[in-house]
Amino acid sequence: MSDQQLSEIVRPVLISGGCYATYRHIGPYSALEPVYNEFYNNWLPASDFQKTDQPSFEVYRNNPMETPEEELITDLYFPVTGK
Repeated sequence: MSDQQLSEIVRPVLISGGCYATYRHIGPYSALEPVYNEFYNNWLPASDFQKTDQPSFEVYRNNPMETPEEELITDLYFPVTGK
């Protein structure tokens, strides 16, 4: 992919501050969906928090080209506020 093509799809985004529930997932990216389901269907309803309108996001802590799938580290951030 050329720099020109990359500059057409990569844009800066401002992530608002606030309170985030975080979870560190270790394992393949394909196993992230159950983490989201667990958070929204079980953890959040049982907690003293509610979701906000901000988007959740993921931070990939290692390189999937150099790291075995079962050792990939992904930090998930869920925006929340007190009930």
